[in-house]
Amino acid sequence: GTMPSEIGLLTKLDYLFMADNDFEVHEGFPEWVRPLVKLRELSLKQNAILGEIPTWIGELSKLRLLDIDYNRITGQMPTEMGLLTEMRFLLLNRNWISGTIPTEFQKMKRLELLLLDDNHLNGTAIGTMCTGDGGTSLSLSSLKEFHSDCWGESLNFHYLECPCCTQCCTKNDEYQNMTCFDDSFLANYDGDWERNYDREAYYFSKDDTDLQFLPNGRRLDGVDF
Repeated sequence: GTMPSEIGLLTKLDYLFMADNDFEVHEGFPEWVRPLVKLRELSLKQNAILGEIPTWIGELSKLRLLDIDYNRITGQMPTEMGLLTEMRFLLLNRNWISGTIPTEFQKMKRLELLLLDDNHLNGTAIGTMCTGDGGTSLSLSSLKEFHSDCWGESLNFHYLECPCCTQCCTKNDEYQNMTCFDDSFLANYDGDWERNYDREAYYFSKDDTDLQFLPNGRRLDGVDF
């Protein structure tokens, strides 16, 4: 069937997870999301959404997690995304997004996870997400995982210059030897009712690996940041 637009009437929603459904192709980013300004987490992963990220996305200023991985998102990332200053986990991977990373992304001072791989980005991340000598340092001290398409053999594939990426993805002219395009980061959605359904931690399952992001900057795998 189609995505139910009546969800837009639930204006007090904090969390909305609608990942991996069999909806019909949805032309355009769902307009019914716009009134949900109290959302802290939104997952529309793998829902056959065809269209651009709207400029009004910046009105959802409470968002801490936005997952629109594995859709058919086109166009460029709007500069208004820089208004999402509470954002911690941004998953835009496995789409058809083009252009460069907006400099406004530097305003997301709490960003911890940024997935941009398997898109059509080009240009450079130096000056936006990368800084320091040769651009090898992340410009945001909070950022722990940054994935993008930044190396490979193909002359027909778009790549982003990204010396600070924590993982570079690629594929060749035959779209083989893929390094991370099939990886699906799945976020847990279990809040603690004793804490008003607020999260104590975020878990992301990737293949057989679990990443846990805690408020104190420590991960379950023992890696400190």
